[in-house]
Amino acid sequence: MDPNYRRDEPGKSPMGMDLVPVYADETGGEEGSGVRISSAMANNLGVRTVAVQQGTLPRLIETVGHIGYDESKLHTISARADGWIEKLYVESNGAPVEQGQVLFELFSPTLVNAQEEYLAALQSRNAGLKKASQSRLRSLGFSGNEIDRLDRDRRVRSRVSVYAPHDGVVTDLRVQEGQYITESTSILSIGSLDEVWLMAEVLERQAGWIEIGQVADIELEASTGNARTGTVEYVYPEIDAKTRTAKARIRLDNADRTLKPNMFAKATVTADAVQDALHIPRQAVIRGARADRVVVANADGSFRSQPVSLGIESGDRIQITSGLLPDDIVVSSGQFLIDSESNIGVALARYDRADTAASAKKSQQSDSATVEASVVAVDPDQRLVTLQHGPIEDWSMPGMTMVFDVADSVELSNISPEDEVQVAIERPGAGRFIATAMHKLSQIHRSASMDAHDLSADANEDAAEAMARVVAVDQSARTLMLTHGPIEAWSMPGMTMMFSAAEDVDLSEVAPDDSVHVELRRSEDGDFVVTAIHPMASEDSTSSDSHEGHH
Repeated sequence: MDPNYRRDEPGKSPMGMDLVPVYADETGGEEGSGVRISSAMANNLGVRTVAVQQGTLPRLIETVGHIGYDESKLHTISARADGWIEKLYVESNGAPVEQGQVLFELFSPTLVNAQEEYLAALQSRNAGLKKASQSRLRSLGFSGNEIDRLDRDRRVRSRVSVYAPHDGVVTDLRVQEGQYITESTSILSIGSLDEVWLMAEVLERQAGWIEIGQVADIELEASTGNARTGTVEYVYPEIDAKTRTAKARIRLDNADRTLKPNMFAKATVTADAVQDALHIPRQAVIRGARADRVVVANADGSFRSQPVSLGIESGDRIQITSGLLPDDIVVSSGQFLIDSESNIGVALARYDRADTAASAKKSQQSDSATVEASVVAVDPDQRLVTLQHGPIEDWSMPGMTMVFDVADSVELSNISPEDEVQVAIERPGAGRFIATAMHKLSQIHRSASMDAHDLSADANEDAAEAMARVVAVDQSARTLMLTHGPIEAWSMPGMTMMFSAAEDVDLSEVAPDDSVHVELRRSEDGDFVVTAIHPMASEDSTSSDSHEGHH
């Protein structure tokens, strides 16, 4: 988890994790260099490999949708005159109705007057007047049968019956018995269930695959195993702005009435296949912000990360348009761990070319150090303290939060969480760290620290200075990675972080592991910029080849 922490023998990291052996040939300096792991470790990690396949890759559109009424057969019953619902024969939504069934009876003075006018026209024996009165009755919703009844009975009915135009179920009942309605009021709708629509949501990247006439295999959530087939009847021309999907309408036969509106269903549509395609399992691809990649198993038993370009996704397979060959072997399980190790190796080679010299220097380091820290937690019974400390340069240890054993001679009764302390640390070996002395900073140099901080802040709150060690330099990007001590002017603890370099700063004479004095500026957008850098005299270091280490 901290690739910068290394030592030349087995042990534990400052976070208590066992160190893993890494050999010189495992951390090559070039992108895509191989990583070796033993067969036993590969088995423990669950590493599985598959061969790249070449051939026909069907385009499978796997989507979901909801059952709905056939909207082409929905019939809305509306009022054509003001009046009252005297009798309502359907009680609720979902009630079945048959063609010709009375839905409700309406009392309307307008309809009564229209009947009386028609009877008057009949008595007058005026053909033109009769025809005009008959047309008015039809416009008010009177059926041919009702007009024939008027011809026979010559009697006005105060209630006019409204009939169902076809079989179906009531879908949108909006009135109650006795309710007054006005002209054009929508009273109810009747939908047919002989055939239904499945409104499927197709992903934007697959919207171009689906076409009218394609066969869809349907699986209903409510009846597992009862598969059906339907036909794509229409593909809507718009993409939903929120869901980024296109809608496709699939018609399904429902003679048995088992499909009900709003049922959830899964649909699989097979479109035209891609010929002669390289493809691998979709789970083998590692998605990245800038590039996608896979882990390739080399013939010598090592693994490497390989950037690839992706084509279509179909089911659990994905097309590879570049980056792989037909005879390549890729890792389909456990590839994230291997890829992470590969990237760590590349990062180490890029940012720390002087690794062997650092290992030699570590062997000469002291077993004791002093550092300032913030108390996170105290456990007097177990003699443990959790500290958030700055970098310990004598041990090349970055700032972090970790748990320390506490020597018996240290008094913990006056130490509390959030206290700022100066702590003396010893490392007896085997990854152990012991706090041998601990004093509150307020008791040591409280006044001096506060005065220095106030003076620095008053002088220029956006400028500061610090002592630091160079971790990495990128002259082309004009960036520096520095491990610096606490910056009191900004109340910033010691840490390792990336800085930008001002245009007038010469980076050609700066190298990793140099000790430097830097002048810093904090920009308005929160960036940290090195405005000047002054190399400092460093101790002589001994360089020697190192063929193995631990991190």
